[in-house]
Amino acid sequence: MYEFLKHLGIFVSMISFFSGIVVLTMNQILCKKEEDPLYPVLRKFHLLFFFYTLIVFFYYYEELFILGNSAAVVTSYLGNITLAFLFISYADVIGCLNGRERTIGCKILRKGCIAYIAVWFVVAVFIRDRSMSYVDGTLGRVLIVGTEVILLCTILLFAREQWESCRKDRRSLFFMAAFLIMALWEIMYDTAVAVPLFLFTHMIKPFNLVILLYFLINVTLMIQVYCKPLFEAKPAEHITDDMLKDYLLTGRERELLQLVLKGRSNQEIAEQLCISNNTVKHHMSSIYKKTETNGRMQLLQKLGNLR
Repeated sequence: MYEFLKHLGIFVSMISFFSGIVVLTMNQILCKKEEDPLYPVLRKFHLLFFFYTLIVFFYYYEELFILGNSAAVVTSYLGNITLAFLFISYADVIGCLNGRERTIGCKILRKGCIAYIAVWFVVAVFIRDRSMSYVDGTLGRVLIVGTEVILLCTILLFAREQWESCRKDRRSLFFMAAFLIMALWEIMYDTAVAVPLFLFTHMIKPFNLVILLYFLINVTLMIQVYCKPLFEAKPAEHITDDMLKDYLLTGRERELLQLVLKGRSNQEIAEQLCISNNTVKHHMSSIYKKTETNGRMQLLQKLGNLR
């Protein structure tokens, strides 16, 4: 039975990696096609999550690979570094979706992740035993538990700060839920060396929550974020002034908006209007602010509802 579940887990991992390549490709297409600040942030998130899941796969199914002690140390610490940056990337995506980037909660979370990296470096180099199977001594356990508690507090502080905005957007609410589930799982996994209650996170092989969560996030992003701008028709190519009267747009902003509706990129708009690309970005930022949208995709969706 275990062998069957292990092969099933490996199969799910392969599907997850394939879905990761698909969403990265879709993201790259939209980065070139749409001038939306969300897509570059999502690209960094995709790359980090793909890399972290790959590390987890090697570490989780270590019996399939021949890894010496040095390789195990490097893989373990590399996974911790990637996880910390992945948490930061999660926060960046949520902040971008909510239009609340670089808040106090984001800054505190970044500092918590840096502390997490520093402590795990000390653990990986000085405190772990040679087989990397457990953490030696009381000092190591205190360091790990203390750091994980601090990291959890910074994550919960960030979640509380962003919660009201997340409730208004299904995508950011989904990301917040995935972020909290993954963070809690990883923290329980790391603190199992000192808290026996969490040992079940090490004993449920071949089930792997991280890889399963990665697959679910990829599928959700395909449906909720990427498929619509790639395959569905855009809103009407012309919006009347009466439709836009509530947004108090300037004449120039209305002119840019009509070109956006025709699918023009920032560079194409700049060339057509004989202005700089930075001027176009400035006008677009003003349009996003006045229409209460976070990017071109959300703007087009909102304008589509005006018809």
